[in-house]
Amino acid sequence: HFVGAGRWDDLAVLAELRRHAAEELGDAAGVLVIDPTSFVKKGVDSVGVKRQYCGRLGKVENCQVGLFIGYASPKGHTLVHAELHVPEDWVADAARRAKCYVPEEVTFRTTQRMASDWLMAHGHQFPHGWVVADEEFGKSGSLREVLRERKERYLLRIQGSRTVRLIDPRQPKGRRDPETGRRRQAPFQRVDTFARAQHPSKWKTFRVRDGEKGPIEVQALKRKVQTKSEGRIATAETLLVIRTVGDAPEYRFLLSNADLDTSLEDMALAASERPRIEEDFQRAKGEVGLAHYEVRSWVGWHHHMVLAMLAQFFLVLEQGRLG
Repeated sequence: HFVGAGRWDDLAVLAELRRHAAEELGDAAGVLVIDPTSFVKKGVDSVGVKRQYCGRLGKVENCQVGLFIGYASPKGHTLVHAELHVPEDWVADAARRAKCYVPEEVTFRTTQRMASDWLMAHGHQFPHGWVVADEEFGKSGSLREVLRERKERYLLRIQGSRTVRLIDPRQPKGRRDPETGRRRQAPFQRVDTFARAQHPSKWKTFRVRDGEKGPIEVQALKRKVQTKSEGRIATAETLLVIRTVGDAPEYRFLLSNADLDTSLEDMALAASERPRIEEDFQRAKGEVGLAHYEVRSWVGWHHHMVLAMLAQFFLVLEQGRLG
């Protein structure tokens, strides 16, 4: 009853968690990490459940999706926000809303909009230099525009199939086409094709963090590019490409509003903080029962998530205290 229907205010507890986390872990080198995670469910009675893409399984499945935000700094990392994503058909179904006690003020929002709203309301509480997220957020040109307007430096992943046009600010503009009179531009190309064509001398190697088997090193490069967004040419951004070191490297591609004068090492270090939230999910689901709940209501889901995040933060503090 305490979890599923208790009248305590989970938003107030969450605000206290943010305050403590910022106080204990706050650092100018901090990074805010945005990531949704899924909870597989049977039946149709749990709030927000439907057949939708389940990242945990990598396919469409009956599940709930929650938007989570983590904070990572040199002092540690932990989850600081959880909010259930309510699908559009759920929002429009008055009977299901009433059965699961979904508040009247809850409207349909994409996960990109949910993340944007949270950053505007609470991002300032955490000292940070970057906002990082996966492809679900990198594909949204509107989200990147909002982050630019709010002076938030971002590193958002994109798929290797995304096309970009290279811009070299040190070179004069191309000659004019004799037929159209327009200046010639570099052609659009897939980012994975571009990355694999780069000469070994173009890559710089950085040690980004310590792993279970020793220091983790990556190679990186950056270029000024333009992308196409919703049928138009988007504002120039910086493409950051990171690849693992070895005979069969794996590539990651990220778009950023950082200018070319920004340190490549700083960008590579920030981008490499994104896996911290995966570690947070693993710890939260494995050690404090983040995914183990029987509640079906809006209140129960958020109560459970806040309690699990409090328990996780306690473990983070204990780990720091014990060294």
